[in-house]
Amino acid sequence: MTRVWFGLWVVVMLLARLARADDRADAEALFRAGEKAFDATQYAAAADAFEQAYAKLPLPAIAFSTAQAQRLQYFVDNKPQHLERAAELYHAYIDQQKTGGRVGDAVANLAQIEPLIHELAHAGAKPEPPAARTTRLVVIADVAGARATIDGDSGPVPFVHEVTAGEHAITVEADGYATQTRKATALVNEMVPVEVQLVAKPAALAVIGTGHVSIDARSIGDAPLAHVEVGAGKHLVVIEQRGRVPYVREVELARGGLLKLDPALRQTGQRRAVPWVLAGGGALVVATGVAAWLAHSADSDAAHQHALLAAGGADPRVVTTYNRDLDDRTSRLHATELLGAAAGAVLATGVLLYLFDHPSPEAPPIAPLVGTGSIGVAIGGRF
Repeated sequence: MTRVWFGLWVVVMLLARLARADDRADAEALFRAGEKAFDATQYAAAADAFEQAYAKLPLPAIAFSTAQAQRLQYFVDNKPQHLERAAELYHAYIDQQKTGGRVGDAVANLAQIEPLIHELAHAGAKPEPPAARTTRLVVIADVAGARATIDGDSGPVPFVHEVTAGEHAITVEADGYATQTRKATALVNEMVPVEVQLVAKPAALAVIGTGHVSIDARSIGDAPLAHVEVGAGKHLVVIEQRGRVPYVREVELARGGLLKLDPALRQTGQRRAVPWVLAGGGALVVATGVAAWLAHSADSDAAHQHALLAAGGADPRVVTTYNRDLDDRTSRLHATELLGAAAGAVLATGVLLYLFDHPSPEAPPIAPLVGTGSIGVAIGGRF
């Protein structure tokens, strides 16, 4: 029998611990919802969320936040009960905290509101009884400017909406983020927080024209590229093409936006020189051909003179002419060899200039290209 009672005691203790853990998690969620509402100057909703959080987890910090919301709500609707509740919670905070923390702020706020409470009481103002709690959902998101829809009714987050107990459909959307849809269960006479984390839509980059594209030093592929998904934010885009000055820009892409780049890649100085070098090589080839023809002509003349000498009885001047033709043939052959070598060297230089024209990207300019809206256009110019 003792073992049975001990087992029951263990079960009860475990259930109590789980209940406390659930209360803490609920209190933390309510506190976060209260913070969002407070930042949005929705002090009544913030006070309600903080009150429920404090009921589940009576920590000094929650008492102070609740007092702050109650105090500020008085200056919105001028209802004395907010001041009285704020004073009560400031005192509770001071009693629990003792020193440090926000004790100085609590004392200063009490010094402000307690004389005001006495003045209101002297004037006959009576606090209203606490309003009956209603069944509500409060939707909060991690993105400023988000909007929530509950059962067809919508508003900016934090969105506090009175509903019936039970399950409700919730949609949260924001520019540049994927729409989130979920269901939440409302509890009778309670404010139930619904926290939604939005996922940013990817940005996209389109590159028109030609060239090899790299983003943040990662090879993407050869343009044209119609749609490359990248994360929103700043990226370094490099577009390279043989014989062209690389396009290097830092761009900032908006969530869900598409930025189109149509850079005009300029020819490098090296590439502009290639036609002239090849033309020079071609001219030397022509000159080589001319020199070779002249050498052949001199060789033919020398052969003719040699034939006359071989026949005998030739005029002595034939010997002089023969020697001159031999000298002309030799000099023209040397010229042909030199011009041919020069032509080969110049043509090889032109080919090498063409093949090895891969300029390194320069540092990006300071001014970024910003893709605002759905489409942006960037035209590449001089660096």
